[in-house]
Amino acid sequence: MQQNQEDLQRAIYMEFQGPLRTVSRKMGIPYDCLDDVIQETFFSYFRSYSLDLEPREQKAILMKIAKNKSVDFYRKNSRHESVSLDAGQYGEEYETLTDHVTKDTAEYILEDEACMEIYQKLQGLKDDWKDMALLYFIEERTPVEVCEILKLKPTVFRMRLSRMRKYLREWLEQRENP
Repeated sequence: MQQNQEDLQRAIYMEFQGPLRTVSRKMGIPYDCLDDVIQETFFSYFRSYSLDLEPREQKAILMKIAKNKSVDFYRKNSRHESVSLDAGQYGEEYETLTDHVTKDTAEYILEDEACMEIYQKLQGLKDDWKDMALLYFIEERTPVEVCEILKLKPTVFRMRLSRMRKYLREWLEQRENP
C-alpha cells in the first residue's frame, strides 16, 4: 500500500513538474529557487488532496498551488533587497542603522511624554510668548514670518526669543536635576 502511494506520487510529480516549472518561471521565480517552489507545491498538494483525482483536476489544483507559492516567494524575498549588515563592509551606514534601530518601545514612550510635557509648558506661557513659541518652535516659521504675523519689530522678537529660551532652558535643567 505504501509503495503504491509512493508510485502514484512519483507519477504525478513526473507528469506535472514541467508545466509547473514553466508557470513558476513565468511568474518571475529565479532559476536557483525554482526547485524549492516546485517542491513546496507538490508537498502542499500531497498533504491536502487525494491522489485519486482525475489528471485534469490534479493539474488545475497543482497550477493554482504553484501560482500561490510563486506569489508567496515574491512576497517573502523580493520586497526588500537583502543586505549584509557586516560592520566591516558598510562602516558608517551600519553605525547609523544601529543608532536608529536600537531604541526600544519604552524609550519612544519617554520621548513622547517629554515632548508632550514641553508642549504643555509652551501652552502655559504668557500669551505674547506662547504665540511666538508656537509659530517659531512648533510651526518652524522664520523670524521674518513670525514678526509679520504678530506685528512685532525684529528687536522685540529677538528679545522675547532670548528670554523665552532662557526660561525654557532653566525649566529643562530643573526638570532633569530635581
